[in-house]
Amino acid sequence: MIPARWLSASELAQWRAIPVAVVSDEREHRGVLAAIRPLFARRAFAGQAFTIEVRSAHDVAPRSALAHVWPGACIVIDARVAPDAAVWGGNLMRIGRERGIVAVVVDGSVRDTAELADSGLSVCSRGVTPRGPAWGGRFDVRIECGGAMMCATCHVYVDPAFLDRLDPIGDEQEEMLGATAAERKPNSRLSCQIHMKPQLAGLIVRMPERQT
Repeated sequence: MIPARWLSASELAQWRAIPVAVVSDEREHRGVLAAIRPLFARRAFAGQAFTIEVRSAHDVAPRSALAHVWPGACIVIDARVAPDAAVWGGNLMRIGRERGIVAVVVDGSVRDTAELADSGLSVCSRGVTPRGPAWGGRFDVRIECGGAMMCATCHVYVDPAFLDRLDPIGDEQEEMLGATAAERKPNSRLSCQIHMKPQLAGLIVRMPERQT
């Protein structure tokens, strides 16, 4: 998505200087990507997300999406529909680098690791495979990536009996809840942001009619 607020270069530099483990601890590990790992060491980055949702329909080619990316962006790809095929490789990295991106995060697989390493940019993914599909998708949309809050597609309605046991809604979740596909209600929450604890044993949530 286009960011709700553009961060200045100095703000991004400050974020980049903070060790990732410190950010994770201070946020009680919320928003930390699950099972997605950096391919290369010592390539810290901070950037605002340009999102791509991979779909089986070839409606928008990857190169077309990259034509819209801005300098300093971090490309974040939801590729859960293609878990056994790479959706990012050397050719796309060359285009992305020319456009000025700072990193690529893929909830899925990548390939051409030698070329990715030579780019000097940070790359994070679930896996690596030489198999690459012809794929399409949508860009600049809300997505899910490793359980991190980049979407509003895990919207649930929490049973009122448990509301006072939940952690307060932060600014980020508040913003995301404002863009849910189904009606937002006082008991609306994003399930990826519910911090499970003993007080929530037996938690009851209900799914909305739609998520997209």
